[in-house]
Parts: sequence; structure tokens; C-alpha cells
Amino acid sequence: PTTSMEPDKVNSTSKETIPSTGDSWFEATSNFIDENIRVVRLLPWIMGGIGAYLVIKHTYFFKQFKCASKVPLQLIHQNYKLSGRVVECNWDSLGVWHVPLGRRLLRWKTKPLDDNFSETLLRIKFAGVAITEPEKCHKWLETSLKNQLIKFTLLHYQAEQNAIESAVYTKRRKLFRQSFNVNEVLIADGLGTLSEVKGFHDYKSYIKFMSTLGHSEVVAKKKGMGMWAGSEYETWWRKIWRFKLS
Repeated sequence: PTTSMEPDKVNSTSKETIPSTGDSWFEATSNFIDENIRVVRLLPWIMGGIGAYLVIKHTYFFKQFKCASKVPLQLIHQNYKLSGRVVECNWDSLGVWHVPLGRRLLRWKTKPLDDNFSETLLRIKFAGVAITEPEKCHKWLETSLKNQLIKFTLLHYQAEQNAIESAVYTKRRKLFRQSFNVNEVLIADGLGTLSEVKGFHDYKSYIKFMSTLGHSEVVAKKKGMGMWAGSEYETWWRKIWRFKLS
């Protein structure tokens, strides 16, 4: 009987002396952490830094575009929104000094520092607006937008003019500084008519944008604004009021 029990004792002894795979892995991990405790403590910061770098890289946080042709077509197709300062005003477009989001938050280089900026401006045209009153439109743009910060949604790139058709937004120079759509105001003031819009990747946004411009044109016709003054669309009471003022 004693002889028959010896193999069982040997087996039990061997089971106790040989550690399991799970225990050995846990012990090795613990030893690694103890030996590299500084690296482990820095790991969250390292991962956070990598994540911040990827976000900044893919959102063009500090990237400044100095020419319409340099703006990636991917951003235009995605209707990406940029911001900038209006430096030049033409009768049908704006010369915009692009201000990346990072600079705008840090208030760093939000305007040109020298006079040699003509070749570093984005040429922005008003999507959906065909200007019909060049002189009046130029005067309005100079008065309302010159040196102002604006935001503009990229819609369509015009390669022949090296310009980007956009929906332009800014804030009024008043107490509450409400935001408004410049494209809509140009049509509502009778400075232009509704034209074809290209580039919207979202159909609902396209319908909303076109409906807003269309409504502004109807109002401009009824009020006899700008190019619609004295037209057949102007209401009779507006014509009488205009006659009295004249």
C-alpha cells in the first residue's frame, strides 16, 4: 500500500511546484510595472498627446490656407466651415485672410502683419447670388464687411477664377451682434438675383439654403429693393411711398 501511494504524492508535489500560466503572466506583468513605474505613469499623457496630435492634424487646427487652390477638395466636398478676416472687397467677391481655429482661439495673427498680402488671400464668392448692382454691392461690402471676421461654408471651387463659392456669415455691428447670412442680405437688398448653387452634399441643407434665398428675392421684389425698384413686382403702396419721397 505504501508503494502504491508514492506516485500520488509525487504528482501532488509537482502540481504545487509548477505555477499555472495565468499566475506566471500576472507575476511577470507586476514585475514589469514595478520596474517601469515611471513609464506607466507617463503612458496616459503619451496617449493623450498622440490623440491631440491626430485631432489637430485632421481638423487643420493651425493650418492656414493662402490660396483657394490650396484648400483640399475633401474639405470643400464636406462643406467644411472656415473663418477669416475680410481684407479686400470686390463687387462680386471677398479677399479673405484665413484665420485657422487655433489662431482664432489664441488671438494670434488674426490679420495680415504687412502690406504684401494680396497673394495670400482666399477669393470667396457668394454662392447662389448673381450680382446685378456692382457699384452698390461694392459699396455695401466695403461698409459692412471690410476688416470684419467672417465664417464661410465651402461649397464649390471655381478653377477658372481660383475662387470658392461659399455661404458667408458674419455678425452685425450692433449691441447684440446677431449673426446673419451675407448671401441672403445681398438678395434681400436687391443687389443680386438667385442663381444656381453647387456643392451641397446634404440635400436638406441645400433645400433650406435655396428656400431662404428664394424667400429673400420675393421680399425684395415686393419692396422694390435695389434692382426691383419700380418693377412690376413692387406692391402699389411701395410705389406710392416712393413717389412721395421723390
